[in-house]
Amino acid sequence: MKTKLFFSTLFTLIIWNVQAQMGVVALHKVGEVQYFSTSNAFILAYASAVTGDTIYLPGGTFTPPDIRKGIKIFGVGHYPDSTAATNATIINTHLNVGHEADGLHLEGLKIMGNLSFEANAASGISNLVVRRCFMQNITASGSNIHNNNLAINSIFAAQQV
Repeated sequence: MKTKLFFSTLFTLIIWNVQAQMGVVALHKVGEVQYFSTSNAFILAYASAVTGDTIYLPGGTFTPPDIRKGIKIFGVGHYPDSTAATNATIINTHLNVGHEADGLHLEGLKIMGNLSFEANAASGISNLVVRRCFMQNITASGSNIHNNNLAINSIFAAQQV
């Protein structure tokens, strides 16, 4: 009887521990790596990043900050056959990109809304790369010219009305 109680308690603790684990977001800066594992890890990593840094997102669902820095953001992908072990990296809403984000690189993300470029009166967004991402659509506000932006091997799932 004591053995059954011991193993059932041990099993419950193991399951509880596995469910409590979250993916770790890694921020790579010049000469150092920082790890974030809270429920808002992406937002904290972004707040600590500067232009030129790289953020690695694991499989899971993330609420994004407004992107206003020229950083690189890598997820694990969005195809079910490729992400069976890790799950997809999902951005759970629109991803807003400000005009200060020249040089932004997005790869391996499933964006559940639009990728939206915001522009100011002086300039648009330049040198953006969106590679192997899924999103509803890309939208750009303002009348400014957006230069040298690439969407490579990405899926746009907007429905035509």
